[in-house]
Amino acid sequence: MSKPFTDLKFCSTSVPSDIRSDIANKIKAMGGIHSSNLMSDVNILIVGDRNTEKFKFSVKNRYDIRFIKAESIIKIHSIWLNNEDQSDPNLLKIENYLLPIFENFTICLSRVVNDKSHPNEDFSKQNLVNIIKENGGAVSDSLTTTSSCVITNEKSGKRYDMAKKWQIPIIHPLWIIHSLKRKASLDFDYYNIELVKDYSKIGEKSCLVWDELLKPRTRKKIVLDEHEDQEPILKKDSKIWNSIMQVANIKSNKPHQKVETSWDEEDEEEQVVTNPVKLEITKSMSKIPELDSTKSKISPIVTSNLFKDLTFQIELFDSLKKSTLSKVIESHSGEIVEDLNPSFLIIPSDFPLENLPSPLQSKKDLLVTEWFIERCLHYKSIKSDHWGKPFYYSRINSPLDLNISITGFQGIELLHLTKIISLLQFNLHESLNNDRDLLILNIDLLNLDHQHHLFQRFPSLFNSQKHDIHRTNTNSTKKKIKFAKQKNIPILTITYLFTIFQIGKIPNINQRDWCVYCPKFANLRKSLQILVDTTDNHTSNKPELTSPKKDQLTKQPSLPKLPSPIRNKRKDNWGRLVGRASKSQLNSLELENPDNQQQDKDINDQIPDSTQISYGNSETNVKLLRLLNREIEDPKKSNEAHDKLEPPRKRTRAGYKEMLDVLDHD
Repeated sequence: MSKPFTDLKFCSTSVPSDIRSDIANKIKAMGGIHSSNLMSDVNILIVGDRNTEKFKFSVKNRYDIRFIKAESIIKIHSIWLNNEDQSDPNLLKIENYLLPIFENFTICLSRVVNDKSHPNEDFSKQNLVNIIKENGGAVSDSLTTTSSCVITNEKSGKRYDMAKKWQIPIIHPLWIIHSLKRKASLDFDYYNIELVKDYSKIGEKSCLVWDELLKPRTRKKIVLDEHEDQEPILKKDSKIWNSIMQVANIKSNKPHQKVETSWDEEDEEEQVVTNPVKLEITKSMSKIPELDSTKSKISPIVTSNLFKDLTFQIELFDSLKKSTLSKVIESHSGEIVEDLNPSFLIIPSDFPLENLPSPLQSKKDLLVTEWFIERCLHYKSIKSDHWGKPFYYSRINSPLDLNISITGFQGIELLHLTKIISLLQFNLHESLNNDRDLLILNIDLLNLDHQHHLFQRFPSLFNSQKHDIHRTNTNSTKKKIKFAKQKNIPILTITYLFTIFQIGKIPNINQRDWCVYCPKFANLRKSLQILVDTTDNHTSNKPELTSPKKDQLTKQPSLPKLPSPIRNKRKDNWGRLVGRASKSQLNSLELENPDNQQQDKDINDQIPDSTQISYGNSETNVKLLRLLNREIEDPKKSNEAHDKLEPPRKRTRAGYKEMLDVLDHD
């Protein structure tokens, strides 16, 4: 999958932090770079608000910067992930998503007349209206407090007076013409007729790069005119060239050898020239320096010591990629070697390991992919983990066309994960809905113990970006997990994807090495039911998923159900009272071993009939016994209860509270 943002460097201004973090990850995934500072190599500015120093400076001083919205990055990323550019490659070109010049501007047109200071400009109302509307702006004849500005070059009228009262900028119409030429809205201050008194200086210094902007960028072609009054263009002349080389060879005391140059390639595209040039041999040509082939290679500029004292051997790449990879490694103090014992041997990440040449198979311990280099550069340290190891096998039995969504990933892991899913030929979707088969979760967000079973199969895949997790990603992941459970979508870890390459087929989704959540078998969609292991120890076929905890449980002997104790808010540790329990329930327990019944019976014989606390013949004990026996002290209440044939009161918590009150008062 090609990266549409290669060689592009982005910077953002006035973009909310959560959105800025999201688009920065998307830019990295598409091969671009996002910087928080407006550096000289930034060529794309993501604009959240035009009234910022970064935007104003770029419009005024940087002709090479283009302006886009944050929504455009999200849209391009969606098209890129879904491969929608296959039908139309222009969908990924950033030139088609530039920020409209007057977008979000509500412009009021007042009295506009032709200006003698700018006779070549068309200030007619219809022309100004067309320019504004065609470039995303809105035009109104009425002035409101929400208007962005008033366009006029006369200091009179009701709209002029109200604009001054409401402090709305009063702008000369030249601002519209100049903004169109600049392809970006210029600063109001240079066109405000209240600030600039001399109309001839309107717009002066609003843009300092007009020469570069208005310079024609058409590609020049070779013009080979051979008229009688013009000397012919001198191409390669073998006699002249040989005489030059003889001078160089005599000085270096070397025999003459034919030197291949770009002139020898007849089919190569001719060099673009603006003016015909003829070659003249002068005395200065006799001082041509010695041609040293060992010095023809230009050493790259060293930017860091990341790969210092490490050697790399690059195999199985084409010449262009090999050259690029070599420059990157050497620019970080690494050394490229051939046919030696290197520190690392780099092969392509998409090269099938079943086709690996036998000389390289003997060096499997040294093998890494270009992902290793990318991860080292991203983390600015040597990352020898499973991400950078060769893993790709093309012979995979994958009859299913799975629709996958991912959550919680960012940075370099997000980039590599999209490539893995592409190599598996699964369908990756940015959004999560009912049609998705699997949700791949970054379990680094769960803060699990490192000894958890989900980390055990490929431990080096995890905890690599734990320190760089953004809060927005966590909230988004929580919502997706909740949605997946509601819609019965299995949730797995990246271990599942790497295991497919390892075993050459799609494994069951409910294995403990990668399964975070798996719905019940009956709730799964039919296409996924074949990926569920429904056997219990591989001996029976049950239509329900078995839980590992149930397999570990052993049958326990049946015990009698004892009544739960009365739960009240009092913390008084009172002893149990006489009459509150019938015969001790210890004698009613079922014995697990019948042979020990006699021995247990002897033990029970030694237990007294009552183990409860008694208060003897005290007055307190008498009152408690009367309450327990449901005796009512008031004879009138007793007779009324008898006449009404009310049933005896049951023992309730209220009755228990009465007993406690007796104890408290006595």
